[in-house]
Amino acid sequence: MSHQRQKIAVIGAGVIGLTTAVCLQDTYPSADITIIADRFGTDTVSTIAAGLLRITKTHTPGTPADVLGRWSRDSFEFFDNLAYSAESPHCGIAPQSVTHVFYEKPEEEPFYKNFVLGYRELSEKELKHFPGFKFGVNILTTIMEGNKFLPWLTNKFKSRGGRIEVCKLSSLEPLVDKYDVAVTCCALGARELLNDKSVYPVRGQVIRVEAPWLKFSFFAQNGVYIIVGKNYTTVGGVRQVNDWNLEEDPKDTEMIWKKAVEFMPSLRDAKRLGVYVGLRPARRPVRVEKEVMNFGSKTLKVVHNYGHGANGVGLSWGTAKHATELVGEFLQKSKL
Repeated sequence: MSHQRQKIAVIGAGVIGLTTAVCLQDTYPSADITIIADRFGTDTVSTIAAGLLRITKTHTPGTPADVLGRWSRDSFEFFDNLAYSAESPHCGIAPQSVTHVFYEKPEEEPFYKNFVLGYRELSEKELKHFPGFKFGVNILTTIMEGNKFLPWLTNKFKSRGGRIEVCKLSSLEPLVDKYDVAVTCCALGARELLNDKSVYPVRGQVIRVEAPWLKFSFFAQNGVYIIVGKNYTTVGGVRQVNDWNLEEDPKDTEMIWKKAVEFMPSLRDAKRLGVYVGLRPARRPVRVEKEVMNFGSKTLKVVHNYGHGANGVGLSWGTAKHATELVGEFLQKSKL
């Protein structure tokens, strides 16, 4: 086996980029890994996301169920272990109970059933609290605080010798001859960087409130979600395809609040902390694959990992693990 240090670049520093970089370090501790990004931490959509692991097929259209299942299983295992570890208060990953209600019993059981830690159907007595909804489940899963988890991952990456380069790439060509493999975790940036116009935004808008009396989270089939975090509760939401607007839409705010208070009247007098907007990077299907890119007479080995849509947090470790395996296939070939 060669003792030469392999050089790997990870483009992007949202939850996908950071988990991929840390997963690469776990697998290749002697590799020289650099994260290249122009936005970090609170500047990424990952910190706006409420961070609940509740993976659904509808949020990742076109991705085969078996592949989605593999990513889900690996992610749930990773986050579940963190949620019950001594690292939990430091990394912002914690257990979370969620009630999910439907107008009618779905023909298919929720996709997440086989991955969450606990799953049970609601009784008729419990459903009386949710007028108009005829079926519901309670699940035990985990939640991620982006403003804690991303810095925790960054610190872990840097403490192991990982390097960070603040730079906006307009092409991957500068990485040729400099890195053995580049991993693209560039979300919506893939439209320009890779000329991948199949990546599109799904706009989200949420209201953060103080509601300390709520101790667990809710999802409803009418689009309402109320997700309880440590320092605030996230109330949503909207899923607006191909909408690039990053400003608050007052009509959306009014609609979200009206529906949420109808669903959970105790929110009526909750103190509002702010309205946040983010663009989920969606693609059909999520792109996790290898490619050898040509730049004149030279080539660059590339692994793509982007387009997770609303399942970004939930699939992050699973796709990071998959991308790391693909990087390994490139590295093994380069040793032959």
